[in-house]
Amino acid sequence: YDRNVRRLRAEYRTRRIAVEQRVADELPGCRISGLAAGLHCLVALPAGTSESRVTQAAERRGVRLDGLESYRLAGTSWRHPPAIVIGYGAPPPHRFQGGLDLAIGAIRRTLPR
Repeated sequence: YDRNVRRLRAEYRTRRIAVEQRVADELPGCRISGLAAGLHCLVALPAGTSESRVTQAAERRGVRLDGLESYRLAGTSWRHPPAIVIGYGAPPPHRFQGGLDLAIGAIRRTLPR
């Protein structure tokens, strides 16, 4: 059991680093937020970016992304800047890089120019 947990932690750490690097290199005005633990991170988007446009662009590419606003409790006010939740734990190893390529492309396509 311990060996498997250590192996998975290393795999998820590698994936998190890959997401961080791609965002830094390819998405101007975006940044990663959230703890470097777990299986998700937030990609903070520049002001004026539509979370729904990003999620729709990703869906057209066959990738599901969620906007942070979709986690808001109905009936509450919303004060968080736009962000996309990227989960990196679920894809099998052979599909992770392709999924990340599609997600980055969807976000890049919708960024304000």
